[in-house]
Amino acid sequence: MSDKPGSSIELSVTIDAPPEAVWAALTEAEQIARWFGPETEVVPGLGGYVRVSWGQGMTINGGIEVWEPGRHLRVAESWGEPGAEVHMATDYHIETDRGRTVLRLVQSGFGGTGNWDDEFDALDRGWRAFLRNLQHLLETQAGRGGVQVCLMEKVDRSAEDIWARLLGPEGLAVAGPPAGEGADFVANPAGVGPLKGTVDLWDPPYYLGAVLPDLGDALLRVEMAGSAPSMRTLMLYLYGEHAAQAGALQEAFAARLTAAGA
Repeated sequence: MSDKPGSSIELSVTIDAPPEAVWAALTEAEQIARWFGPETEVVPGLGGYVRVSWGQGMTINGGIEVWEPGRHLRVAESWGEPGAEVHMATDYHIETDRGRTVLRLVQSGFGGTGNWDDEFDALDRGWRAFLRNLQHLLETQAGRGGVQVCLMEKVDRSAEDIWARLLGPEGLAVAGPPAGEGADFVANPAGVGPLKGTVDLWDPPYYLGAVLPDLGDALLRVEMAGSAPSMRTLMLYLYGEHAAQAGALQEAFAARLTAAGA
């Protein structure tokens, strides 16, 4: 049996933004693309749906089961063979606390066997990062446009091997390793130039996140999921005038991934 508590992911984040701004970020396609997945589509309201895709078959396509503006959103997915369907629901609860907004996320529907443990852990790490993205967006990038660079690929190596290659001299050329969250981040990938900032996510060999002031407080995210083959994802969230650099940066990062064999 799985030892995951309650077979559900329960996380919360406090955001210095009004509830209506948080609701918009959860339910408007253009906003969702600025903190979650690059390809988004929303049909709002009860009975509508939310579709978010990263490519490579990684897609959330959920129906809206609860639609209470400014308070509660539930998006649910079902898949699998008849008689063995999986039903997964993600609830977003919006509350206020001393002038700030508390977003509480509950994802439920995991199976009761250990087969779910790897996916549970990957989703838990992913949601922690995405909630950090959402907080960053609403607190520092309000009113600014944005775009996401996303490079996702399944690689037939272990997460540890890809991680070492990706952060190594042929890849992102990260100085370090970083000392942890809050530490300085320094990287000098060829064709991209120096990247300097602050580590805001650090869970090797699964997750690295950094805020990059020289790119308008862009967010860099490196994620590993699964064992060989592993899903490797590099995401860069760009805002304001820096969004115009997305195409060139995507090309440069793709070249680094190829050179590193990652």
